Amino acid sequence: MDKTTVSGNVETTTTRYYMASALMDTEMWFWLIRKRWEVENSLHRPKDVDMLEDATKVKYKSVGINVSIIRGIVINLASIAGYKTVKMLREILANKIEKLFKLLFII
Repeated sequence: MDKTTVSGNVETTTTRYYMASALMDTEMWFWLIRKRWEVENSLHRPKDVDMLEDATKVKYKSVGINVSIIRGIVINLASIAGYKTVKMLREILANKIEKLFKLLFII
């Protein structure tokens, strides 16, 4: 499968290869690939890019697990409140503690 991205004036095409032991038609392949990237873009990317989860150093494994859970909660709250990205939420709520408390009690 070819993927083309454009950044500024530069267009880049990369080829991705997928393997599976099951026989399936093209429609099923595309559906599975879209579902895989849907998870990456909706959860892993916000945690990794917006919240720098991969760069976080923790001494105890349980702390890392708890922080990851909290990050997931923040992503869900941002989505429920209508923010498209965690970055947008962070920029809007920076130094606005009253708005942050309102967000925490929207459920």
